[in-house]
Amino acid sequence: MELSLPNSIQDTISVPTHLNWYCWPLPVQWPATRFLVLEGLYRLSNSEKINTSVGNNYYEKEVHSVLGNIQVGFDHWLYVDFTARNDWSSTLNPSNWSYFYPSISLSGVLSDVFTLPDFVTFLKVRGSWAQVGSDTDPYQLYSSVWLNTMNGSTKFGELPGTKPFYDLQPEKTKSWEIGVDARFLDNRLGVDFTYYKANTLNQILSLDSSPTTGYSSQWINAGEIKSHGVELSITSTPIKTQDWQWDLNLNWGFNRSECVTLNDEIKRHTLGGFKVADVVVDEGGKFGDIVGKGFLRDDNGNILLQDNGIPIATEDNITLGNVLPDWTGSVYNMLRYKNITFHALLDIKKGGDIVSITDAIAAQNGTSPRTLEGRDGMVVEGIIRSTGERNTQSVTAEEYWNAIGGYNNGIAEAFMYDGSYIMLRELSIGYIVPQQYLAKTRFVKKARVSFVGRDLGYLLKNTPGTTPESASTRQDWMQAFDLNTLPPTRNFGINVNLTF
Repeated sequence: MELSLPNSIQDTISVPTHLNWYCWPLPVQWPATRFLVLEGLYRLSNSEKINTSVGNNYYEKEVHSVLGNIQVGFDHWLYVDFTARNDWSSTLNPSNWSYFYPSISLSGVLSDVFTLPDFVTFLKVRGSWAQVGSDTDPYQLYSSVWLNTMNGSTKFGELPGTKPFYDLQPEKTKSWEIGVDARFLDNRLGVDFTYYKANTLNQILSLDSSPTTGYSSQWINAGEIKSHGVELSITSTPIKTQDWQWDLNLNWGFNRSECVTLNDEIKRHTLGGFKVADVVVDEGGKFGDIVGKGFLRDDNGNILLQDNGIPIATEDNITLGNVLPDWTGSVYNMLRYKNITFHALLDIKKGGDIVSITDAIAAQNGTSPRTLEGRDGMVVEGIIRSTGERNTQSVTAEEYWNAIGGYNNGIAEAFMYDGSYIMLRELSIGYIVPQQYLAKTRFVKKARVSFVGRDLGYLLKNTPGTTPESASTRQDWMQAFDLNTLPPTRNFGINVNLTF
């Protein structure tokens, strides 16, 4: 529905309503064969024997949603947007399955109503507030039985390893942000700045449980996470003539997250980890702290050693660093001379710590370059704990790295690295086809051919022979670990861009 009013007030009101139902039957079949009739023809029809295993998973989830939005514009410069949505999810307790999340945003183009200096081409300010809700996966409220087959014929039921939580509530995030978009000197310089803040409540978490309860984990609603950050984008064109053009764009931002509360019983939540270290959230601490064994030290910071000259590890895990970066950014350059273009993109990350489990394993096995020193003997810098005297006991590199390295019992502090890097993310050179050649085609308006290279190499990094982007998954906590991942690859290709 559209509504037009006089006095330069324009209102557009629309209230779409959606009713959704989701059902996921997932029959999965895994056929496999090891015997081929004709060598090199990889088809099941070419197999002598087929081993087929079949599994069926069935999940049912139902979500009903009602949503709407109202957009109001005043005098073509001030705009207000209202949205509202309510969901009813079958995965939550009936008393909690309804959750509402509204939002409001306000923006104004100040350059359209105020007389600004001549060098200001455009000025817009904006602000918004929103509340977002979310549910969870099916079958978290009650104990459900999974039917399995053993030895091909014996049927048995299996209870889940996670204790259900009947009174599960929806997770909610409240956030607000303010920003400004300014352009100067006929759009030769632009600045886009955003500051945001968010609070997440009633997080749905899975926590470890004592095996004596009959469950390995349990679902809870817990915690309040506060986040705030800044995003800054600067675009510029320092040079622009008929033959030459240089564009330089900068992006920079940071995010800070802290855990205000968990719950009355739980003061630490483990996001994930390995035997050598974990990534945790402590009540009152930062999101993504890395904890593991460190070197035991005296009050002056000296490493304490055993009588044989080997370092002593801390009895408990200590905080060694944090997975989140101090800030991230990028630098983009585009240089054009007549019809030839050159593009370069740098990715930058400052801070964020990494535990190199690859290095810990290599050190214990003697394949790390760090193990070359001291193979004929070395004296570890530190204080003998039993005497309080400075160490003079010699040990071999093998004895030292066997004691502090490895996957299982290593001292994580010895393998902590700064995850900062500068990566040459993309480099390309291209050619813009002149219009006189395109005129004959009639339907191609623009054409550009370019040779592109991506992930070409690190101009700066601190990790030992591995990359600071070598996490095996995209999960936040996995970014803290480097574990035997494959070497990175450079990619080269040819791009053809056509505009019709």
